[in-house]
Amino acid sequence: MSNYKVYKDNGTRCWLEFLGKEEKKTDREIFIKSLIETQILVGASTNMNRNKLFFYADTVTTFTDFLEKQKKNKGKSDMNTLMNMIDCLSKQIFYLEARGYSFYKLTMNSILVIDDCRFIVIDRDLMLNLNNSIPKTIYFDMPINKDGFISPELKNLSVLPSFIPYNSIYYSLGLVVLCYLNGSPLTEGGSEWALKQDEIFNSIIDTKLFGFIKRCLHSNIEKRRLLFI
Repeated sequence: MSNYKVYKDNGTRCWLEFLGKEEKKTDREIFIKSLIETQILVGASTNMNRNKLFFYADTVTTFTDFLEKQKKNKGKSDMNTLMNMIDCLSKQIFYLEARGYSFYKLTMNSILVIDDCRFIVIDRDLMLNLNNSIPKTIYFDMPINKDGFISPELKNLSVLPSFIPYNSIYYSLGLVVLCYLNGSPLTEGGSEWALKQDEIFNSIIDTKLFGFIKRCLHSNIEKRRLLFI
């Protein structure tokens, strides 16, 4: 069940109302600011309670619906839109990191697409505090739902409490990019996963995108980077 609702007037004025759990005022403010101060949603604003986000858009869709529309309209992924997606989601991830927070995973329903070109992570339940260790880590003391775009470290998490490095989320973003290129989520493991992954990588080899995805999906988390060069 979504922890937000999307509203739109007869024109282009839209707003998101966040529902669900009560949280610290600081957590709420940081999450809202990750959408406003990054300029992903230009001209966006919020209310005093930080439970609504106001912005202007023609369309607001889920990532799932966006991929379906991409298939119908073009039949293949649009690279300019993909670059926008990487830029938007990276900005939000970096903003949170710099302020001591991180998403621990991503899901199809956690990403909203604005006007088919701006992408935001909208599920506050996926945002957790980072510990001030070196490197920074996320502390887990309760079982988590392991669906969605999730790193091997979290997928294999069996001992609680545990600490997972902050850049675990980079793996999730890499999977989102593969999902975009494939047109639908890929199930990790097995021969089909390997074949699909090879097919995608062969189509973008010798490009910056190839290197970006490889750095996101590095099996050694210490070498995992969110870097597009």
